[in-house]
Amino acid sequence: MSSRPPAAALGACLRALEERDLPLILEWRNDPDILRFLDSYEPLSMHQHRRWFEGLHGDPSRAYLGIVDTDGELAGVIWLKQIDWRVRKAEVGIYLGRCRGQGLGKRALTALVRYAFDTLNLNKLWATVFSYNQPSMRLFEGAGFSREGLLRKETYREGKYHDVIRYGLLKEEMGR
Repeated sequence: MSSRPPAAALGACLRALEERDLPLILEWRNDPDILRFLDSYEPLSMHQHRRWFEGLHGDPSRAYLGIVDTDGELAGVIWLKQIDWRVRKAEVGIYLGRCRGQGLGKRALTALVRYAFDTLNLNKLWATVFSYNQPSMRLFEGAGFSREGLLRKETYREGKYHDVIRYGLLKEEMGR
């Protein structure tokens, strides 16, 4: 899979990430209010961030996309990673740097699901959500994902252990 998917396949609210996006994405990525919901624990330097971006090119196991608002401005990031082409499944992740609570996350997730199932021909998408991340739980459940499991005390954040919830969506369940 190319790191630059065809724009027509992505829908109106998604686009390929560009190098010019890096400073803004790094700002969001290092924001404590966003970082607390990500798998990583520490802020990144621009050097580390640039290395991550450069590593995306030509990597068929990852597809990171920009979420754009109605004005075409970058508002967040959504991704497929750990793409397993043999089993046809991938992990989904998302965060918004701005425009939260306006339905943009749901539109972006819906567009990514369609892209993953219709264009990439994946069969399953899955996501993990920290138990204290109620907005993400509502987002995935609202998009048709089902709770598949509970990983008890799976992560340690802010001085205590937290559960992680595993969500999944099968291609045959899309649009139900």
